Amino acid sequence: MMFHPPSSPLAHHHSTRRYGVSDDDNQLEEVLPSSTPPRLVSSNTNNASVTAAAVTPETVIVVTGESEDDDKSVALEEEDLPPKPLKRDHNTHRGNNNNDRHIFVTLYIMMFLALGGLTFASTRYIQAKLASNGNGGGVASSMEGSDDVTAFNRDNIAFKTQLEAVLSDVVRSSDLLQVSSPQARAVEWLVFQDRMLTMEDLNTEENNGGDPFKVYQRYALMALYFATSGQLWEEIPWTDNTMVHTCDFVGVDCDEKRQVVILNLYLRKLRGRIPDDLGLLTQLTSLTLNSNLLEGDIPTFLFDKLTNLESLDLSQNEFSSTLNPSISKLTNLKYLLLDQLTGLTGTLPESLKTLSNLRLLRLEQSQMKAPIFDFVPHWPKLETLDLKQSLFTGTIPTSIAEWENLKFLNMINSRINATNLPSEIGLMSNLVEFQVWSTTADGGTIPTELGNCNQLEVLSIQGSNFVGQIPSELGRLTKLYLLLLEGSLTGKVPSELGLLTNLNYLSLALNNIVGQLPEELGNVKQLARLQVHYTDLTGSIPNGVCNDSIDITRSCSITKCDCCRNPCHKN
Repeated sequence: MMFHPPSSPLAHHHSTRRYGVSDDDNQLEEVLPSSTPPRLVSSNTNNASVTAAAVTPETVIVVTGESEDDDKSVALEEEDLPPKPLKRDHNTHRGNNNNDRHIFVTLYIMMFLALGGLTFASTRYIQAKLASNGNGGGVASSMEGSDDVTAFNRDNIAFKTQLEAVLSDVVRSSDLLQVSSPQARAVEWLVFQDRMLTMEDLNTEENNGGDPFKVYQRYALMALYFATSGQLWEEIPWTDNTMVHTCDFVGVDCDEKRQVVILNLYLRKLRGRIPDDLGLLTQLTSLTLNSNLLEGDIPTFLFDKLTNLESLDLSQNEFSSTLNPSISKLTNLKYLLLDQLTGLTGTLPESLKTLSNLRLLRLEQSQMKAPIFDFVPHWPKLETLDLKQSLFTGTIPTSIAEWENLKFLNMINSRINATNLPSEIGLMSNLVEFQVWSTTADGGTIPTELGNCNQLEVLSIQGSNFVGQIPSELGRLTKLYLLLLEGSLTGKVPSELGLLTNLNYLSLALNNIVGQLPEELGNVKQLARLQVHYTDLTGSIPNGVCNDSIDITRSCSITKCDCCRNPCHKN
């Protein structure tokens, strides 16, 4: 089809309307005057294929076709071609409708998905806010149209009711009802923030899927957290453990049954009182609360309920009480550390003698009183006894030889009477550390039998009333790395000390020893610190002793020292 715009010359032939076939290109033409409305022209002539289109008043439409008689010209008058109604191309229209329908359906699906995603995201956001605020009702009241939120709150209410029912058998109801109590706060956290416990766990019948012990453990730890200002603890706060198993809490270890057996909160800034709820951790074998600010009485539940304890460390806290006799119930106890508890007073309970499995007992700076060595024979497995700076009294008995497992004995600055240390001490073949600093000794001596304790690594005997000479037998203690002999000893320094090749620290200060230091001390190549001040020694420091790193403190009576950097001390 050829289309001539209004500017074409054919558009200006308005006097007649004729149709004809051009001799040049076999075109059937119609010229429309400007006053004629647009209409469709169509014709079939001798198998000619004709197409039609609508025209405007100023438009000429040329319909082309092919004819078998190429040289035949047909003149058509207007009346020979009556107007025909405009025909629609139904296939084209149907295709357009289908395209429109596809676009509409696609847009509808996209809008539906977007609306669904927005609804889901809004619901999850509201649930998260409920959990973080610990308040189910406040948000729900402003979201009355949300079924998800309503169900979420309803689950929490049911969960809280069931949780309190489970705990009612082991927790005082008054504690749970007091809103600000550690117990109530622990319940609130378990209900509105925690996501590890399920309603199934609260079933009191274990054969129906219930696990009350799992509930007790998690509750007890959170009650401890809130009772001891957990928000001030070092490390990650437990309140962040909403999706963390109890066994993975900081300071917690479990056995293969996922039961808490170790709780170590050393130096975590705990303050306040230990809640009785901790007694729910009945499988605990080790409890360490050392170096915190805990106060009040040492709770009796530790002894009444935690009977599986093998290690109990309450050192360096602010407890103010006496030691309850019920500690005797801890028959499995191996390690008891109560040092630097200056508020712990009274008498060491006799019931402590029943702890026959004790291996370590630390009572440093204890204000309790008792003849401590009356207890020791009842602890046949005892390896460490620390009584440093304590008020315990008594005399080291000759039966000390029977303490065959004892390795560490520290009595520095205590009230222990060390007069005439018994020679039986030389029979303690496992002794590794022996320290005594006695202010009550009256003319006591150092037994030569100490030279038989060939496992000794630390030997410290201090006290102004120790007299006599330094035993040469000490030269047999070749494992010694620390030797402190300070008191009122006399005589000369034995050359056998030169055999102590592992010695790192040697102090002979504050004695009345005379003469020169033996040249054999030059064989002690590990010596890093030598103290011989406030003595009557003379002469020089042996050349073999001097090195670039040694620290020497001497009396001014020792006149020659090539490596002394410290000023001498005048007696």
